[in-house]
Amino acid sequence: MQLEERYRAAEALLSVGIPPSDAVRQLALQYPVSERQAESYLSFVYQRWQRLAPKDDLTRRDHLIKMAHTAYIGALKDK
Repeated sequence: MQLEERYRAAEALLSVGIPPSDAVRQLALQYPVSERQAESYLSFVYQRWQRLAPKDDLTRRDHLIKMAHTAYIGALKDK
């Protein structure tokens, strides 16, 4: 479960437009891992997106919209 949480965190960073190099640094700081390990999280996310894209692009879009909404709600709670 902890690994899936890290994948979701990587996906959230990429979904809101954070550059991969910045996402790697943020993940490495957020979780006690090396930048190389954080890169593997991003790689997993990109592979997941590739698997979803050919099958059902609408599902991926809906997933990204849901993630953006979740990030927006989180930002509102932080205020």
